[in-house]
Amino acid sequence: AKQLALTLMLLPADKPLLLLFESSSSIPEEKAEALWWQAWKSSGIQQSCSRISGSGMQVVDEWLDHRIHSDALLLVVSWQYSPVNTPMSAEAITGILFGNRRTQHAISPLAFLHRPEAVGTSPDAFEYALGQALDWVPLAPAIPGHIWLAGVTTDDSEYIPLMKAISSASLSGVDQQTGVHD
Repeated sequence: AKQLALTLMLLPADKPLLLLFESSSSIPEEKAEALWWQAWKSSGIQQSCSRISGSGMQVVDEWLDHRIHSDALLLVVSWQYSPVNTPMSAEAITGILFGNRRTQHAISPLAFLHRPEAVGTSPDAFEYALGQALDWVPLAPAIPGHIWLAGVTTDDSEYIPLMKAISSASLSGVDQQTGVHD
């Protein structure tokens, strides 16, 4: 929490934070959460933090979809401590602070998230999904040089419409022969 406190010092004290806290531990969940809040309080963090329900990427996806104009930041904390029967594992705590590019300008981002958008069944579904993914973090069309596909191979019926969408998105930096990866 001390490293997090250093980052959060750059933000106003009234900046709202939403917390997704997930743990895997032999310690009961209530105790793990109590330890987290104890570390939070002792770190001197000024911002208030509200825990949100849910788990995993569904929470991140929901936050990105429905809080695009919100001033709140999303803090995802994942904690594995003293795991039960998990051979070859380690104890770790990770935290990711998600900011909204439209409302958060105090902290310089370390990375940008270009997330996939679900593809519908309309004729222009791939164009829409690709356009939406590029809208999360706008870039000049020549900047991306590679695209990684997940779950689509050259044998799939979706491959040709996807390649057309990539072409129509004017991603001039992506060579369809060498810049598209599985």
